Amino acid sequence: MPDHTHPHPVPAPAARPLRLGVCGPVGTGKSSLIALLCRELSGRLELAVVTNDIYTDEDARFLRSAGVLAPERIRAVETGACPHTAIRDDISANLTTVEELEAAYPGLDLVLLESGGDNLTATFSPALVDAQIFVLDVAGGGDVARKGGPGIERADLLVVNKTDLAPYVGVDVSQMLADARTARGDRPVIGLSRTDRASVDALVAWVDDVRSSQAAGALIPVDRARWRATCMLTSTERTARTRVRVSPAEAGRCRVRSTVTLSGPTASSLRPVLVGHDRATARISLVPEGALLLAGDRVEVDVTVDSGARLDLVEPGGTVAFDMRGDRAHWDVRITLGRGAVLTWAGEPFIVSAGAAVERTTRVRLQDQAVLALRESLVLGRHGEGPGRVHQRTEVLSGDGPVLVEDLAVDALTAPALLGGHRVMSSVLLVGATPPADAREHRFDLEGGATLWRRLGVHAHEADLGTAWQAARRGAGGGA
Repeated sequence: MPDHTHPHPVPAPAARPLRLGVCGPVGTGKSSLIALLCRELSGRLELAVVTNDIYTDEDARFLRSAGVLAPERIRAVETGACPHTAIRDDISANLTTVEELEAAYPGLDLVLLESGGDNLTATFSPALVDAQIFVLDVAGGGDVARKGGPGIERADLLVVNKTDLAPYVGVDVSQMLADARTARGDRPVIGLSRTDRASVDALVAWVDDVRSSQAAGALIPVDRARWRATCMLTSTERTARTRVRVSPAEAGRCRVRSTVTLSGPTASSLRPVLVGHDRATARISLVPEGALLLAGDRVEVDVTVDSGARLDLVEPGGTVAFDMRGDRAHWDVRITLGRGAVLTWAGEPFIVSAGAAVERTTRVRLQDQAVLALRESLVLGRHGEGPGRVHQRTEVLSGDGPVLVEDLAVDALTAPALLGGHRVMSSVLLVGATPPADAREHRFDLEGGATLWRRLGVHAHEADLGTAWQAARRGAGGGA
């Protein structure tokens, strides 16, 4: 074979709009900043917007009602979990939405992506955006800028928003901006107010400069196909086992033992964080470490409350089972309650996205006089998408026999018939205690002596069982 030595030209990357992320804490004015950019730029650029909210499309509806763009150019992603999960850990929902907008509007110049409200660590994946703005506001406190964090220190632009409010909240804007510049070094900082034309012009000029850099080839986008191949899905099962055990103490504080075992460095787990404890009661938060729930994940949670002890479990946010592209994941919970033990578990929504496939089991064993109060919410699909597939098994056994045995398999074909067009099913279960008489709505008294509240809804707020959960907590001796 002859030598093949003549050079080939390297093709230029396909032209596409600039993707600009906007993130920051709750209430800093991210949506208002995006509305401002749309008003300033829509006369000369083709724009689209993607918003992120945990359970709703509130920010998208705000922008549509403000009339800053045609409504169909503003789309919402319902993350169902901590906002950074959908902009950094698993960007598939946002990336798909952006690509759909780019396909629908081939002439787009700029796509603005708004994160849900997060904390100082929020950053976008470079596979999702080309540049990012981090937003603080003076009402959040003049000391926030000097606290640093990935968002403040590494974003392409830091905006200190609502500077016109500084006199009313006792903040020295000049000092806050100086602190921000110290934290960021050479990276730009803008103090912004919608009533200050010079600051608005500075923001618009920065966006134009970033677009010019992209046009000149200085901004090189991450290869999305490579990201999907290397970061998203794997058929190799990753197991994370979380074990928690609480035992009462005769003196001092109760004994709390917890372990987390991982099958490998890529496994994501639920980490037990002790919030507080006394002689007989512990309060623990189950904090996700890494993106949950992806294809190949097997999450196992084993909770034991020994005789005479009490454990209150909480979750800081919901869990999203992401598109698994033909693979599946497992979520298994085992609960053992000794004689007279009490467990309350305030579960947050478990969202099964389109394309997900989850085997989910909950097994509970209670000895005499033990009390269980368990809250769950199953959400089929994020906002604007169809349901994934979930097979959910629940088995609750007391010393007298079965209390609740349920086997529910739901997917896109069976969900309309089983749930009557609803996509959210919320449940509160109380075992071993008599519920307050005032919580009768959505209530079913089971033959095994337990009480089940269940409610369906199209959206999470329509299936809310807050009153029932308060009643179950009171029944379990935990107050409202």
